[in-house]
Amino acid sequence: MNTTKVFGNTIDIAENGSFKNLTPPKQKNGKFVKFVFIDVTQYVNIHPTTGEWEIKPEYLKMFSNLGIRKEQNLNRKIDQFVHTLKVHGFKTNYFPPIVDEKDLTTIEDGRKRILSHIQAKERYCPAAAYRFVRETNLQKSSLTNAFVSNFHDLSDPTDAESIVETCGLLIESKELVQEEMAIKDYLIDYANIDKFFHPRVINSIVADVLALDKHGKKQVLLLKRPEAE
Repeated sequence: MNTTKVFGNTIDIAENGSFKNLTPPKQKNGKFVKFVFIDVTQYVNIHPTTGEWEIKPEYLKMFSNLGIRKEQNLNRKIDQFVHTLKVHGFKTNYFPPIVDEKDLTTIEDGRKRILSHIQAKERYCPAAAYRFVRETNLQKSSLTNAFVSNFHDLSDPTDAESIVETCGLLIESKELVQEEMAIKDYLIDYANIDKFFHPRVINSIVADVLALDKHGKKQVLLLKRPEAE
């Protein structure tokens, strides 16, 4: 199908349809193929008694791995996003979520929007299918694509702490060497964050990454309690 209603608006995913005026963003190790509709019920089990949509165990990590964002206020943001979609409908002046062409299930960007569809029980979500070529189990390009895409999310842009967290994940997976030059090469030459952050902010990000432990985690200083008198 090329057209369906999404939050009250008719969306056309044909080449000259609803997204014809949008330029597909560049993705590390990937290229745009086409627009699609994904059925978000593939990510959930529907409770036989309550009818609630519950994320399947195998997808919990994918939806919780917003390591490129801070999650404290995630539920509130999802609630607000659902409210906006219900009131104003699905807008086509923003690029839709990005999924991997190979299965139309793996989400490269747009987890929050897809979670909003799940919470609202809106079955179909417009998405952009990209073809990715990367070595199995490597996270560098996918994590970078995620936080770079969020630079353009004016309501919830990527912040410096999220980038430090991403670097920590890459250190943990041994895809980033914890040395100043390697970190700068990744941040500036590969991720191009100098387009969005002042040099002083980039220097502070590098310092915070260098301060992580060898596993990419924040170091916790344990203070001994004074001996009892």
